[in-house]
Amino acid sequence: MLNRREFLQAAALGGTAIGLVGCGSAAGNDAATPVRDTDAAATTEPVAVRTAALEPLATAIRTALPSSLAAGRKSADLSAATNYHAYARKYYYRPHYYDAAEALTALLPDEALRTPVLAALSQAVVRKAATTRYWIGPSDTTYQTVDLTTYSGVSLFVPQYIYTRNAKFTPYGDLNTLFQKTEWYSAAGWAQTGW
Repeated sequence: MLNRREFLQAAALGGTAIGLVGCGSAAGNDAATPVRDTDAAATTEPVAVRTAALEPLATAIRTALPSSLAAGRKSADLSAATNYHAYARKYYYRPHYYDAAEALTALLPDEALRTPVLAALSQAVVRKAATTRYWIGPSDTTYQTVDLTTYSGVSLFVPQYIYTRNAKFTPYGDLNTLFQKTEWYSAAGWAQTGW
């Protein structure tokens, strides 16, 4: 089981590895001790992730990754996955912050592998909320559309060659190398992909 420090480390790769959207504390609870769903009326900031479900999620991902499109150190086509932030020089090439469910769907085209991973993710995401459209930049008119039927509400870092190629243009350095230092990288078995 990941403890709170390890979870926050996993959630903090240049912003996020598997991140929290709408996560806050309420009535003395934090991401490590989520409020029960029945307590939702008593909170003003809902807890988004059930940390007790992160270990089964990591196990499910670790089982599926060797057969994923990232296996063999490949950069998978994630163009169909919602990214919560524009990847642009203007923003110092911070990661894409791909929606976890949509990125995992793209990485795992085999339904037999994808189904248990998405089921584990849905157990970890306690609550989610989104508008159907939001600004991501870099221009004043660049908006992202969210498919409310497929998004998870949390982001997932997915290693890609572009993060190494643009490392010299960002104060963060090589995001792939930084990701390798997180507990989530180890727990989810990303080393099996060659990344």
